[in-house]
Amino acid sequence: MLELLAQIEWYWIAILAIGFGTGVLSGMGSSGSLLEMPLLIVMGVPPTVVIGSGKISALVALPVAVVKFHLANRVRWDIVPILAVLAIIGGIVGANITVSIDTDALVPVLGAVLLIVVPVVLYSRHWVKRFANPKRHHVIAGYFGYALVMIYGGFFGVGQGPFVFLALSVLGLSPLHIQGTARAPQTILAVASGAVFLYHGYVDWWLVLALVASKPFGVWVGAHIALKKGNDFVRIMVASVALLSGIKLLFFSNS
Repeated sequence: MLELLAQIEWYWIAILAIGFGTGVLSGMGSSGSLLEMPLLIVMGVPPTVVIGSGKISALVALPVAVVKFHLANRVRWDIVPILAVLAIIGGIVGANITVSIDTDALVPVLGAVLLIVVPVVLYSRHWVKRFANPKRHHVIAGYFGYALVMIYGGFFGVGQGPFVFLALSVLGLSPLHIQGTARAPQTILAVASGAVFLYHGYVDWWLVLALVASKPFGVWVGAHIALKKGNDFVRIMVASVALLSGIKLLFFSNS
């Protein structure tokens, strides 16, 4: 009995640690699901439940980052309403795809895409400068790209950080403004997609509670690190997470 209790205790300690680490990555502008999803699956949680529970738990963690970046004047509130509408549509569409098909076959494909994105993210400093004054067709392309990312965010969501980064770069935002501005519509995305997973019964409330108890602290720490370290640090972090995750998903997706 004592051994069983010890195992249960360490299980939930591990869940709390994963939640904190996920929050740190999210606050720094990387996709926290890059850490959360594979580790929770290794611990025996069904993939669909991991996705659904992660969406619900994000409803507490993401607003923390919004407040942090807002206080630092790093949120472009003028474009948030449009991004929020795209997030609602994308979240509902993507989540319905997830609950209806097997997503395992997409994991290696995602890994390959992430590896392709890495050099683009590293080059983004020049890209942001190029689109400092975006024209109308740049803005349309940026919003269209963001809409596609939101569908993916509601569907699978792993590694969406670099894609959000690239889509909003076209709108002329600096890396730190991207990290701040993206948090508000991502909260809306979590609401829309989370509602779909909840309706289909893919939410573990005990898991949600553990993640909710730990994620906000990690998000606050991650946002603080991003603001202190600056744009170059954020860019390198996003690229590093994308590289490691791409290798893992492409070559070790079954391990």
